[in-house]
Amino acid sequence: MKRFLRQPLLLVGLVILLWAPTPAVAKLLLADLTSIQVLAYASLLATLALLLIIVATSKVKTLSTYAPRDFLILPVLGSLGVLLYYLFFYGALTFIPAQEASIVNYLWPLLVGILGSILLREKLRIHHVLALLLSFSGVYVVITRGTLTLFSDWRGVLLAILGACSYALYSVLSKRWKYTDVRAIFYGYAWASLICIAWVVLHGTLYYPSPYQLIGLIWMGTMPSALAYIVWLSALRQAPVRKMANLVYLTPFVSLIFIYTMLGEKILISSFLGLLLIVAGIVIQLARK
Repeated sequence: MKRFLRQPLLLVGLVILLWAPTPAVAKLLLADLTSIQVLAYASLLATLALLLIIVATSKVKTLSTYAPRDFLILPVLGSLGVLLYYLFFYGALTFIPAQEASIVNYLWPLLVGILGSILLREKLRIHHVLALLLSFSGVYVVITRGTLTLFSDWRGVLLAILGACSYALYSVLSKRWKYTDVRAIFYGYAWASLICIAWVVLHGTLYYPSPYQLIGLIWMGTMPSALAYIVWLSALRQAPVRKMANLVYLTPFVSLIFIYTMLGEKILISSFLGLLLIVAGIVIQLARK
């Protein structure tokens, strides 16, 4: 096991396998549960999983080392990176096919660069604009399904884009304010679970999942959030960030495999081509840094 943990390429492969099933698993859960019900259970389980990791790594005392100001900022980040991001993404899944929602949502790495130019005062160059146009042309191909005139449900597309914007803003602000460790992630999920649980209790929509649903919720709350985050940090400590980040671009392509096998969605050529354009835009943006 220790030898495996020293292999960054294997670690990134594991991260991809942990992240990739998320759209398919979420789509299955949303057949019977609402977005906020799924997020309530998933975020609570993620909070508990992250707490166990913090305890196991003897970092419990660090949870109280934040200043009072930090506890005003952390809920903002938790709202952007967990609460709003997942509610937008789950909402998109209820209106459009999983392949479309996941691909459009993958605009967030591109938007990180654009928002970084604005909020972090990084100079916006011509290749940033080219990357933006290229990636949004990919979104257009996906949502029109190659017809260029027949649009998908605009509500799902809008929610997927809002989810990408929310997560991109979270990423930029986390970098700017230096909240990138496991403690910040823990507080983010804790905040989201508190809001969602309070919502379902106050509105009388508390739902007791079936064993089948519970398996999906446990996966959503532990694998793509807590475990994937720890494995990702371990990989980054052992290899250049750029090299590892480039490999993560395989995630949406692997997601299409899970969407096809788990949901039976026919993967359209337009979805694949649109995804290629989006990733090409992201690569162009990063390659010129």
